[in-house]
Amino acid sequence: MLPQEKLDLILRRHDEIGHRLSGGVEASAFSALSRELSELEPVVMAIRAFRALDREISDLKLLADDPTGDSEMRALA
Repeated sequence: MLPQEKLDLILRRHDEIGHRLSGGVEASAFSALSRELSELEPVVMAIRAFRALDREISDLKLLADDPTGDSEMRALA
């Protein structure tokens, strides 16, 4: 499995747990799911931040490599 696929699995699990908790679950499952959700939360935040930065880097590379763009903007990128 590729690293991006593993990150996608974590994000999907986080979403799944959130949906299950919002839909109402029995008390025994609620505790375990809440704990898992709180453990995943910092990881999910890091994945989202990483992906946002990755998109920003890609956008800046496109801007820097565009020969038709403004030379000052390319230099800033």
